[in-house]
Amino acid sequence: MLVCRDLPDISNNPETVPAGPTRIVQRKRAAEEVEKVKALEKHNRKVDESTATDRKLKEATIVGMKGAAIKQRVVTMAATVGMIEKQIDLLERTKSVLIARWGQDEYDSRISELMTKMLDDRKLSGADLTASDNDNGNDDNDDF
Repeated sequence: MLVCRDLPDISNNPETVPAGPTRIVQRKRAAEEVEKVKALEKHNRKVDESTATDRKLKEATIVGMKGAAIKQRVVTMAATVGMIEKQIDLLERTKSVLIARWGQDEYDSRISELMTKMLDDRKLSGADLTASDNDNGNDDNDDF
């Protein structure tokens, strides 16, 4: 004995019972019904003042966190550039000894690497800062 999905009648011959909807169709219908219910609940939901205030406080906190992140990037960039400048200064003060040990080509390549790193750090940090300034806060998945 089989029971049809759409008809609760008991059937002795399964070949005569009409086919019901597939699982994929049933799941799709169920998902659509859930979406409708959620949309209706969201539309009918009352927003109390405490929730609105909490949301505004969270938004203000996020803006403050972004400002702190920008400030930290600037400080980090300045420290990195300062360290590289100290390394370049040290290399220039010991230039004659280093050229005698490494040779002029190696000395020049190391200075060049430090200068490139310093300029790249400045460029990347500047791009990060302008990207953060242009962000209008609509993205909830910001990386800090």
